[in-house]
This record gives sequence, structure tokens and C-alpha cells, in this order.
Amino acid sequence: MAKLLIIEEDAATREMLRSSLGADDCCLAALESGEQGLRAFVEYRPEVVIVGKCLPGPDGTEILRRLKQVDPNVEVIVAAATEDPRATLEALQLGASDVVFKPINQVGLSVALWRAK
Repeated sequence: MAKLLIIEEDAATREMLRSSLGADDCCLAALESGEQGLRAFVEYRPEVVIVGKCLPGPDGTEILRRLKQVDPNVEVIVAAATEDPRATLEALQLGASDVVFKPINQVGLSVALWRAK
């Protein structure tokens, strides 16, 4: 059972991820802001983090940077609202294991989680 943290600004996406991943028997927590996510990461120490790109407070890119500073081995999947090649490249250069685009579909999510493992 993998520990998973979802830090996602959109309530509908957060709930969809929680429902989809809860069915896969993962331990997970879902939060809506970057600050909440950073605090939970330090306490919870998940193996995989799904982080929204446009979070309130520190955005997804800054969260990715900070998570990798705390634990370079954590797998981070960035969830972006739009397909921006520069933002995707930046996320991958910062160590994201994958970037998925909203609306997130089950196949894309499964592939991203497989890559993270």
C-alpha cells in the first residue's frame, strides 16, 4: 500500500483523485493549498505526491522544488490545467516523474502512477 498525498486546488479534481485512488487501496490525504501540502508532506512522508500547478500560496512548481529539497527521492506528479510545453519541461527538469493534464482521465493517471513507482 503506497502513501499518497494529493495537493490540488480544484475541489472536483481533488475529489475525483481521492475516489479513484482510494479504490486502489492507497493510503492518501488530499489538501487544497500549497502550505497545507508542505506541512502534511513533512508529517506524512508520502511516497508519491500529486500536485496541482495553480495552487494558492506556493504554486505547484514551487511545491515541487521544496518537496525535492526535503526528499530528493519523492515521486511528484504535476497536474496542469493546460498543456504548456515550457511548464511541462520545467516540471520534468525539476524532477517531476510525470505531468498530467486536466481533466485527468483514469488511463493517464494510471500511467503516471506506474511511472512514479
